[in-house]
This record gives sequence, structure tokens and C-alpha cells, in this order.
Amino acid sequence: KRSGNIVYFKVNGDSMEPDIKNGSYVLIKEGIMPEQGQEGVFVLEDEWFVKTYRKIGDTIILSSLNRSYRDIEIELNDGVNFRCIGKVAGVFNFY
Repeated sequence: KRSGNIVYFKVNGDSMEPDIKNGSYVLIKEGIMPEQGQEGVFVLEDEWFVKTYRKIGDTIILSSLNRSYRDIEIELNDGVNFRCIGKVAGVFNFY
């Protein structure tokens, strides 16, 4: 859903638990790239992710808070379909 420069999404999955739970809603500042160590919403090859953002040189690393998940490493020079939707501005956990 959209309201000005803020959009929100319902989270499906447990990769960002315990902070962002399955079924939570995240508020996104659309078009704002997160800084190192901040959460954002990203699209990689048509798959959507809420992850912690880091960049080292030409490599972007998307990390989960749940340590059961591996980091996603993206080499920007590889021509992958990657984009940032925006920075997480808030989380609504209803349970």
C-alpha cells in the first residue's frame, strides 16, 4: 500500500525474527537507501526481501537477523536485477 513517500508491506517469513515477525507490517521510506547496518526492502531477481544492508566495495550483503539464514551477497558488476524499494522506518508486530 502507498501513502506519499511511505509504503508498507506485510512480512512473510521468519528471517528477520526476533525483531520483525512473520505477519508483521513494515513501514518503508520509499526510495531511501538504508545506511550500513540498517534494514531495508530489496528486490533481487523478482524476489522481495526485508534484510539488513551492508556494502563492501562492489558487493552488497543482505543479512537476516535470524542466524538460520545465510547472507545474500550481490556483486553489482554481475548485471543482476537488484533494486532497493526503501529503508525500513517502522515495524508493527501485532502479537
